[in-house]
Amino acid sequence: MDSSTSDAVSKARDRGNRLYRAGDLPQAKEIYSQGARLAPQDIRFPANLSRVEFDMGNYGEAASHLERALSLVTAQLDPTMVQELHVRLVEAYLLTHKLDEARAAISNITSEHDRHLLKQNVQSMEAVETLYRDKEILWRQMVERLPRYRPKLADDVEFSAVGRDAATSAFDTSLADSNQEDYSFLFPNVGDARDVFATLADISLRSSRKHSLTLKKFYFTLVDLKSATFARDLLMFRMLADCATESEKERRVTLATLAYTFAGHIMPSWTYDRLQTAIHHVMDELQRRLPLIMGNFCIDTATRTSISSHLLNWQELPADWYSTEGILDSTRQQHADKKKAKRERVGIAPEVTRGVITKVPPPECEPDSTDTLNFLNLSFMLPSAPLMKEYEPQLAELIVAHQFEAGVSTTTQPVLDARNNSLPNVNFTPQEVVCNLYWNGHPRNIAPDCQGAFEHLMGFFSFIGEWMVVDNVVSFMELSEHGIPSDAHPPFPNRYDRIQMSYIPDYAGGPLTVLLHGIPILRHYKTSEMSFRVALNVEQWDTRDQLLAEYLILDNRTAVTNTLAVTLTENPFYIDDVISGRRFRSNEPLLKCLLSWSRMTYGPLPWTKLVPRGDLEKWLHMHFLKICLPFRRIDTLSHSVFTPSNTIMFFRLLVHLSRVGYPLHWLSGVVGSMCTGEISTQARPPRAKIAGKAEVEHRHPRMSISIRPFIEEFKTLLVIWRRLLPFALLQDEKQLPSLDTIREYRLAFVWPEALTQDYKPVITLVLWNVGANGVMPRQTLRDVLLDDESGDPRYRDIARGPGRVHVISTLKFNSKTRIASFWFSDALIQDMLSARSNWAAYIFDTNSWVVLSEPVRVTRANLEIGDVWCRS
Repeated sequence: MDSSTSDAVSKARDRGNRLYRAGDLPQAKEIYSQGARLAPQDIRFPANLSRVEFDMGNYGEAASHLERALSLVTAQLDPTMVQELHVRLVEAYLLTHKLDEARAAISNITSEHDRHLLKQNVQSMEAVETLYRDKEILWRQMVERLPRYRPKLADDVEFSAVGRDAATSAFDTSLADSNQEDYSFLFPNVGDARDVFATLADISLRSSRKHSLTLKKFYFTLVDLKSATFARDLLMFRMLADCATESEKERRVTLATLAYTFAGHIMPSWTYDRLQTAIHHVMDELQRRLPLIMGNFCIDTATRTSISSHLLNWQELPADWYSTEGILDSTRQQHADKKKAKRERVGIAPEVTRGVITKVPPPECEPDSTDTLNFLNLSFMLPSAPLMKEYEPQLAELIVAHQFEAGVSTTTQPVLDARNNSLPNVNFTPQEVVCNLYWNGHPRNIAPDCQGAFEHLMGFFSFIGEWMVVDNVVSFMELSEHGIPSDAHPPFPNRYDRIQMSYIPDYAGGPLTVLLHGIPILRHYKTSEMSFRVALNVEQWDTRDQLLAEYLILDNRTAVTNTLAVTLTENPFYIDDVISGRRFRSNEPLLKCLLSWSRMTYGPLPWTKLVPRGDLEKWLHMHFLKICLPFRRIDTLSHSVFTPSNTIMFFRLLVHLSRVGYPLHWLSGVVGSMCTGEISTQARPPRAKIAGKAEVEHRHPRMSISIRPFIEEFKTLLVIWRRLLPFALLQDEKQLPSLDTIREYRLAFVWPEALTQDYKPVITLVLWNVGANGVMPRQTLRDVLLDDESGDPRYRDIARGPGRVHVISTLKFNSKTRIASFWFSDALIQDMLSARSNWAAYIFDTNSWVVLSEPVRVTRANLEIGDVWCRS
């Protein structure tokens, strides 16, 4: 090598090292590559390139450079450097799940300690992959056994049959103008299916103007946690299908039944009879086990069974507290209360969506219209004049005789508390329902010449009923609680052009949950969209960015994009002047507008877009601490700012970050350090009920924080999730329990009967070492668990000591039997059950951090021991 080349090689090495130390890895890679071309026998260049590629998460490239470097090893080289290369090579193989190569490479490591740890890693990965060769089995087990959220202490109303939001079409101009042969839509919170109906109406209108759309296929996937929703919606689709073959007289009755089913408080006996006919037909098809109900609906077996039970119940007369008199009295009272509350408001906000628009109600559906006033006077919706003349010639006498029955919109909604015979919420008017239903479609295009709520409802369902049958574009609909039909069902899309999340974030702990679950199943990047609204807590936020700061712990939209690879869709309807929190003739913010999101890419983000490793670790620590130690929110119950996420959320977040492109050893390192029970971090548990931008941006002094009260649950779930994580766990295997020692346990609890009548706490299970800790502080548990500057020093030993307290957020709870079930390490439980131990279990409310239950001794008599998660 001549002197000029030698000088260039030296400069390349020095410059590459400076760039590496400065964190400019792409440039360091370029310079090291230049040096390697100049000096192909210099081991330092492939060694440095392996380090750069490894740091950037390019483990395959790192392994290639390491193999090259190791081929250049000479006897004169520092043995420590050579061993570092061998260890890095094994780790690169492990992170890419190349177990055979990793096992072979381990033999070259001379350090007994390193060789032993890496052998354990390989053996554990092999054992898990042997147990779950098919990951789908484990995913199914996860869905069935591990809840996504903390449970509530009492059940909610089974479902709200009448929605309150504006129906929004998922079909838009960009989809209509595309060259796609088919379109797929997902409605995860389908409710009364108003968004589905609005989408069908929109497709029909566009098809009348663009014939090519009639040749397309449209797929709808409807999902809801509550099968009663599906039962009601299925009845409506059954009646819509019947309209095509009925006589004109029969069709009018069917359309009237649809109107009362969708928006009525009570219904006439002749429509009630027609509803019973529909129930009979649907029950018949369900019992015959047809692959497709009505030729279009694919429904999984478990949901079919649940739907059948609801339909069977609806064939019976309503319970006493659903009598006609009760519904009418409740309607009058609730509307009187609503009117009083309205007078007390400072201002009345207009209906606003996708911009500053004041929607004009359909004719005779205005708040002061004759039709509305008639409803408020009578407390029920009158049929149209022709139908009244034909079927209700002496309407007043029939009402007195109670020939109006409670409508499906109320009878399918169970009472809030059956012991007190509480009536459902009936403070809506059919006219309000019609205004929301027609939000996307102008009445003159769908139901011209109609007047009043009843006629507009009949006209709307007539319009979509004709189109569904004639054009046959609704070729498939899949209704499923879990979305995994059997192999007997025809194929259906698993990626979607549009996902309408409705208000799910309000109940699921904010946008993070829906982003993690919804964005990965969008069909195309940039063009496919997922939308949701903020409704229950709009008064909490002045801007969208404030909402994102609280729920995503990210202070601006660029940070959201670079961390999660998603972006808010910006188009003229979503200008910041509209939905940044400015007031519009009212004291109510405008965050009820749809927030639409798209995915940025199908592959990983470029390295230059990723946030630095330290910032990502701080962000992950903030999420974990927020999950474990949510701030007290008892005084914000009316604002519905929920924090129901459990520890499962953290693992889903890790999976998503790996898809975004964050290096796997970063994620593995975060998990490994957490398993020690302490984290060195600049993050802190939440210090306010709602995090602001300043808190998200703030860097606290780095300190060591104990997470021991939460770590045993974390390690239990980590072992279960291990096969599903896209990275290897490069840590001491002794820290983790074996998968075949993870068992399900059940405990029964007792609390005051009146506790859950008006308030349904979000709960967690606490196992408390009475022998070591003494009496449980029933009002200040959060202070006990805090191990930062704000923690109570009197309890510091409890938060930091192993085996003092275990907090379990991932549990199921049966409100009837009051039994909590959870998965945990058998070794830890056996230690609690030993004669020398004294442990008690409590149910805590994580909104108030106050104990709710009486203590339950953790003994063999009280603790029911279930089966192991998986047998080896």
